[in-house]
Amino acid sequence: MSKQEINTKLEELLSQPMDAQRASEGKDILASYQTILVHDHKEQLEKYLADGGEKEDFAPRQDELDQVFSELWTKFTQSKTSWEKAKAESEKQNLARKNEIIKEIEELVNEENIKQAMARIKELEEEWKNIGSVANATYQELQQNYSRARDAFFYNMRIYRELLEHDLKRNLQLKEELAQKMHETLNVDKVKELEMITRSLSAEWDEVGPTFHDKWEEVRDKFKDAQRKAFDKIKEHYQGVRAQLQENLDKKAELCKRIEDMLEQEILSEKRWRKLTDEVIAIQKEWKTIGFVPRQENDMIWQRFKTAGDKFFDQKKAFYASLKSEQDKFRDAKKALVEKAEDLKNSEDWKETTETLIRLQREWKKIGTAHQRDEQRLWKQFRAACNYFFEAKKGFFDTKDERQDQNLKDKEAILQELENLPTGGDDNETIKKIDELVNRFSAVGFVPIEAKNKINNAFKNALNKRYKEIGLDAEDVKKLMYLAKIRDLGDAKGKTDERAVQREERALRDRISKLKATIVQYENNLGFFANSKGANKLKEEVEQKIEQAKQQVEELKEQLQLLKQSKQEGFQNPFVVEDQKKEEQATPDTAEAPESTATTEEESN
Repeated sequence: MSKQEINTKLEELLSQPMDAQRASEGKDILASYQTILVHDHKEQLEKYLADGGEKEDFAPRQDELDQVFSELWTKFTQSKTSWEKAKAESEKQNLARKNEIIKEIEELVNEENIKQAMARIKELEEEWKNIGSVANATYQELQQNYSRARDAFFYNMRIYRELLEHDLKRNLQLKEELAQKMHETLNVDKVKELEMITRSLSAEWDEVGPTFHDKWEEVRDKFKDAQRKAFDKIKEHYQGVRAQLQENLDKKAELCKRIEDMLEQEILSEKRWRKLTDEVIAIQKEWKTIGFVPRQENDMIWQRFKTAGDKFFDQKKAFYASLKSEQDKFRDAKKALVEKAEDLKNSEDWKETTETLIRLQREWKKIGTAHQRDEQRLWKQFRAACNYFFEAKKGFFDTKDERQDQNLKDKEAILQELENLPTGGDDNETIKKIDELVNRFSAVGFVPIEAKNKINNAFKNALNKRYKEIGLDAEDVKKLMYLAKIRDLGDAKGKTDERAVQREERALRDRISKLKATIVQYENNLGFFANSKGANKLKEEVEQKIEQAKQQVEELKEQLQLLKQSKQEGFQNPFVVEDQKKEEQATPDTAEAPESTATTEEESN
């Protein structure tokens, strides 16, 4: 043991109340310190002599630990001295009181009232037991005097034998009753109640005095046997409780691990956070259903569970903090879609708006989720705008048949006007009236699909006839017929459909490109024909096809040019001249314009 350890142990001893054991331990500590001190002084002397010093001049040195020990030992000695002084005073008082008890017992022999004498002797015996110790030097003599006085008392109390006989019988009866009660407690099911009764009966057993020697072992064994079985039952119960406590601890440790495993995951979506949060809440509820754990493990497992839960919700909080800025972006993007849908909900361009709203709906799905308070509000606004349009569209198409039937009647009436239009007067006025009828005819909405070609062809034939009657040449008639076709590229309400015009323009360009490719193919094929009668005939047919294709290309180019020019001039008839700007016009031959290939949404329906 080192000086430091000795000082530490002595400090601990000083922190405790002084008694005989502490005094003895202090004595042992002093012996250990003196042993170390002798060893140190010996080493110091040997070194001093080795360095050339004289033994008579040697004086041992004390280090800081020696000083600490000296101070501590002074305190210990003072504490011990105070204790010994108090102990001596107490022993002196105890000796005086015990001598008084001996004297009273000696005087009690002369008491005539045996009952009082027996009661008093018992009181004095109890007090003797409770009085503290006396000095060792007086102990033996004191005990001899006490025993002599008691023996003299009981010797002179012959009547006491009869009382003793009665007490022995009574004690036997009480012990037998307690033994029977102890056996009956084995039928108690509640362990807490069993334990309480067993301990109570055991205490009563200890308080009952002695009985007959020859009956003692029998009644004792009967009681102790039942007592042992009761305590075994109690022990078995608590062993089961400990097993249950351990099982509960294992269950709670598993719940901790489940949350700790979640903390190791990389959670990137709000949906995943909601799912795991529900799981954590379910785990917390399950924790409450699990019973107690071993007392020494309770704080540890609770801190583990609480720490895991706190870390989970801290990470969740950090996630949503970073998510807020991203949700704000989603909110702004969806707000923009709502505004677009609101702008389109009153549109009657059914096909284009339908495609646009469907595209907006797809964009909505691609955008992430905004904050819940914004998501539901924006979705209701967006859905309301879309529903408003599609319900209006449904209402429109639900009355399509009646509307188209009326449109057919209107177009038939315009056709009748065209057929009955007188000619032979002012050609410019006639062209203006014809152009007005063309505009009116084009402005009328869709007709039943089965009547479309019939009414359109009838109108074109009547229009071609009227143009010929006023003397326009074939090229001019062809232009006017194509212009009428362009005007007929309208929507359901007869307005010029810019998209239909664009499709017409693309169709013309595609046909020109395909014809040019065909011409190149034909021209390449000409080089493969040999000089023979049959080959020359095939060659002439190919050359004729090349020429026809070139003519079609030129006609299509003219139509494309007319389409571009009409777009710039607002699809106005170039042959209509206002009164103040009338100019002489040539009368071209008539030619029939090609049928329109444009198909609108209502026709496809």
